[in-house]
Amino acid sequence: MLRKPASLLVLAPLSLWAFSLLADVAFFVSERRVWESIALYTLLFAMAVALLAGMPGLLGLLTMRARTNRKLALFSLLMNLITLLAMAVNVWLRTGGDEWALPMILSIVSLVLLAFSEWFGTMLFRSGAVARGGLPESP
Repeated sequence: MLRKPASLLVLAPLSLWAFSLLADVAFFVSERRVWESIALYTLLFAMAVALLAGMPGLLGLLTMRARTNRKLALFSLLMNLITLLAMAVNVWLRTGGDEWALPMILSIVSLVLLAFSEWFGTMLFRSGAVARGGLPESP
């Protein structure tokens, strides 16, 4: 029952960060400041939702029994935290001046890292490592 809402929470920051990148591209092409503002506010909202989405993953990590599963989940958590830190730096760069290239590059790199991290975390979740406290035993 918890799988679907948790999956939706995980996809929300990824979607919002992707939209923020599209708003960056729209700003680059059109030079209309409204797209720059949309990109910044979408980025901030995505960070807030990412913190909320991390709660089910953190609870799953705390309930894991198998050491191997815990290491895999910690790897996923670390990648998500690095992505969140990169996005915080991205927001700081955007509010500090008129530079657009570095924040856009940081958005692309962070989005790729987040996509991989979310894929990895989803595979861990679907394998049952989070839901049952351990990976299913192989036959």
